[in-house]
Amino acid sequence: MKKIALTLAFLLTLCSFTACGNDSSSESKSNSSSVETTTEAATEAETEAETTEEAAESTTAAEEEATTKADSEGSDKEAAEGNGLTRGKVEDNVYTSEFAGIKFTAPEGWTFAKDDYILSMMNISFDTIGDDIAINKALLDQAVIYDALCMDQKTGANIIFEYENLAKEVPDPDKYTMDDIIASFDKQLAAITAIKYEKIKADKVTIAGQEYEKLVYHADYNAISMDQVFYIRREGNLVFCIIASNGQSGEDMTVYEKNIEALN
Repeated sequence: MKKIALTLAFLLTLCSFTACGNDSSSESKSNSSSVETTTEAATEAETEAETTEEAAESTTAAEEEATTKADSEGSDKEAAEGNGLTRGKVEDNVYTSEFAGIKFTAPEGWTFAKDDYILSMMNISFDTIGDDIAINKALLDQAVIYDALCMDQKTGANIIFEYENLAKEVPDPDKYTMDDIIASFDKQLAAITAIKYEKIKADKVTIAGQEYEKLVYHADYNAISMDQVFYIRREGNLVFCIIASNGQSGEDMTVYEKNIEALN
């Protein structure tokens, strides 16, 4: 997992889509700028979390990548395409993902982020909107692939649907187990010193007929406290993640598991 994705899940509670320029009258440029501001804040939080061990791992990974760059690029694309990854769609406030095999109906009063907002988070050009082939090609180069974001504008509670691309994150994805994924996940959270995470619970849960690892955390950032629930499931070299944060609502975010249904 990338710390940028984890910190973003927290920071989204501080910046609603509307406040970030995602209302229907906003221009793409304004939207892009707001996302950059949010991700820059996440990056600053990450900077505090860099350790000697992480730096060493990064160096090793960089050396291995440089050695096998040509083969890696080809295999990364083949692996992602082999997974059949396609973007989910939002219609009538319902998110549907053929790849994940689920649909999520937004709670009353919640709204989904628009495509330009999501693409900005991944630095993908707005020009690709409407061109599924171009967008999917750009997604193959992402370590973190954001698919949908849904938020309660009043409380900051939000749910993120994303994928972690192991082919872009670890040297040998085939040998990377779910236990390794969870261990890395815990390590990344512990390394974000700007946000203090405390694990409350860890178990498995079946949602829409599929089993997920379920991790529940309490997070503190200055005077702000919230709970976050992480649902993790692996599909080949992709890790499907659902991240639910309660913002200032104090809600039990697990109640929204019922909003996730299997596709027929």
